[in-house]
Amino acid sequence: MNDSEQSFVSSILIAIERLRCLSQIDILTDWQMCLGSSNVDTDTSQWNRVSLNEKGQIAWERGQQEIWLAQQLVIPANLQDYPVTSLSCRLAFTWWAEVAQVFVDGELVQEGDLFDHSPRVLLMSAAVPGTSVDVRL
Repeated sequence: MNDSEQSFVSSILIAIERLRCLSQIDILTDWQMCLGSSNVDTDTSQWNRVSLNEKGQIAWERGQQEIWLAQQLVIPANLQDYPVTSLSCRLAFTWWAEVAQVFVDGELVQEGDLFDHSPRVLLMSAAVPGTSVDVRL
């Protein structure tokens, strides 16, 4: 690849990263976790903050162990100075589990297995800054 082509590729990669910053927030480390059976309505104040493995993933031991993840999301006013009011707000993630369920504000909104592992769950069809959304997996 010559210098001109390399410069072109670099400018495209910079533009992609800029667009990503305008549309995504990394919330991976903000999840609270509870091992074992629980309830979607359980108070999460005593749950532990997740630990990420060396690959930057939330992982747990094998063996049919149930895990609950919870997070209270607050819709920001903007992302990188770009207003989000009225835009759709989705949670995009990947699971590797025999069964997974996603609850938004206590309502089951998504359910799947190993073959449904990369959902984009609608949290709000029209974002309202400052609104709090309870998400549990």
